[in-house]
Amino acid sequence: MTQNQDSMKTLPLFRGDYSNKEDPAEWFALFRLATSSLTDSEKVTRFECQLYPGGLAEEWFTELDAAEKASLADIKNAFIRRWPMMRRPKWSRAQQRERVKDQVLKTEDIGRWVEDGQTSDYGQNLWAERVVKLALSMGDANGFLIDDALHQIPNLLKDHLTCEYDSWEEFLEAVRNVPTNKLRRAQEELIRERTRDAAVKRWIKLSQGMSRDLREEFFQRDFYSLERLSRDV
Repeated sequence: MTQNQDSMKTLPLFRGDYSNKEDPAEWFALFRLATSSLTDSEKVTRFECQLYPGGLAEEWFTELDAAEKASLADIKNAFIRRWPMMRRPKWSRAQQRERVKDQVLKTEDIGRWVEDGQTSDYGQNLWAERVVKLALSMGDANGFLIDDALHQIPNLLKDHLTCEYDSWEEFLEAVRNVPTNKLRRAQEELIRERTRDAAVKRWIKLSQGMSRDLREEFFQRDFYSLERLSRDV
């Protein structure tokens, strides 16, 4: 009895207006679990007590005929008519592929420890888990969408994967097993390459206004001095 009382304390009052992400079907299932040890008569009484005072659900319950609330089974039938269970959306294969492709893994998150709500892990692992959960929630238990997920992976991570997986479990395990130190070194090298590319572009733009002799003079200097020069211009 104590366990049921504790469960009822945590069960919110039912409003019936879908406010605050209220899910009627979920609420009713929780109510049944919380009152499993009560008699049917006690369940009916408890149900009425769990309705928000003056709310839409209480108004609905008050207007029910006596026969419609004689037992919890009767209440359930009336409840489902008033708040029918929402059907899960059925995605076409093309829509499923687009949803997976929308899960972008940022290059800067690869090999970096990321805080995601109450979960913490390396960025590539969090991304892989999101993709797997999304795919499975859409019914892709056979891994049809794995290729679409692999298509989204930056080369920084893809270079360490075989990209040949028969199941989502293999895919997730492969991503998790990539050594973090290798990803960090690759990340550092990528940053150096981007820095060099940016320096070249700035030097080319800067040299356009120079005379030929001045361009040759700057070209002969240490290339990395162009970084300081470009920042000063």
